[in-house]
Amino acid sequence: MTSNLSEVKKDKLEDYYEMALRCNKCGFCRHVQPMAMADERFWGQCPPGQNNKYDSYFASGLLEISRAVVEGNLKITDKVLDILHRCTTCGFCEEFCEPGSRLKPLSIIMALRERCIKEDKMLKPHREMVDSMIENMNPYGQPRTERLSSLPEVESLSSSSSDNLLYFGCCSSYKSQEIAKDSLEILTRGGLDISVDKDEICCGLPGFSIGAEKVGLEMLKKNIDRLNSSGVKRVVFVDPQCQFTFAQAKSHGIDLNFELQHISQTILGLVDHGSLTFSPLQEKITYHDPCYLGRRLGIYEEPRKVLSGIPGVTLLEMPRSRANSYCCGAGGGVSIAFPDETALTSENRFEEAASLGVKSLVTCDPLCFGSLEKAANGNGIEVYDLSKFLLRVVEER
Repeated sequence: MTSNLSEVKKDKLEDYYEMALRCNKCGFCRHVQPMAMADERFWGQCPPGQNNKYDSYFASGLLEISRAVVEGNLKITDKVLDILHRCTTCGFCEEFCEPGSRLKPLSIIMALRERCIKEDKMLKPHREMVDSMIENMNPYGQPRTERLSSLPEVESLSSSSSDNLLYFGCCSSYKSQEIAKDSLEILTRGGLDISVDKDEICCGLPGFSIGAEKVGLEMLKKNIDRLNSSGVKRVVFVDPQCQFTFAQAKSHGIDLNFELQHISQTILGLVDHGSLTFSPLQEKITYHDPCYLGRRLGIYEEPRKVLSGIPGVTLLEMPRSRANSYCCGAGGGVSIAFPDETALTSENRFEEAASLGVKSLVTCDPLCFGSLEKAANGNGIEVYDLSKFLLRVVEER
């Protein structure tokens, strides 16, 4: 699992200089390691490197850029900003570079992004995103009135008293509200007593992901202060990126008075308890590991156990799966600044799923769902969020 930010975090880019010098350009940040390669068609691992085919876009190249910036030999130009912000923060480079070489490429990349913010160097779409986080409490420029507008039950559930709270996240609150609705329904069908927060705001990750730590931290603290005072004991996350952000709270000196759990873990608990049962379904499917759920949080097996527990379902693994999973292309602010780049990456991933001859592709992250659904584009494979897929087969209690 990629080391998380709760470990000792260096303060600034200069603190990583010696580490950047130790990169020996071995190339393991670029591709699946040979012993784990299941299909030579799908060997690449760094989305911006694969898409742009130039060294600067790979982690090793970004470390060289970081070194040159520290030495004063390179200014942060528009071109540097362009290259730097095509990284999806998928974490593959750090997954394999840290254990073997004790290097943290992603941490260095994030430190360089923070340097850009301190010098007031931002891409225009990212500046607009941060402005929206401050003004609208979401990164999409959407007015608060649009949040969960298709879920009128949020008002009553928000006033209910429960030990469990469902945290939707911005993506399913604004862009993919059907995921929010399906997530709430599958937990309710499992008999879980759960409340929601009608005043939920952005977790702060979009800010953190582009180096705007100040605005990210401000939003994270607002969320946690409110939830700590609510008395809730467990927060269930629809979006693993939000969960990852909350999991970093202690590294920022913020205490949590509640447990963090991804919805796939909650669903598995309901299945194990016998509260959720499924009808048979004769279908071949595959599962896409979201980067933040898998490499960043270490949650690989729970979604697979739930899907494999459906009678008749055949779960096939893509050549790149679990720690070797390929990114959907949307993270790290890339889908906001470079939608064409996201499309290239998600199409690569969709081609990999299609190579298995499956009928359905299931994932557990609203951002992944959105990019993969666009890549599918009616090409014969249905893309599902986990909750929606389960609602096809869940039995009445």
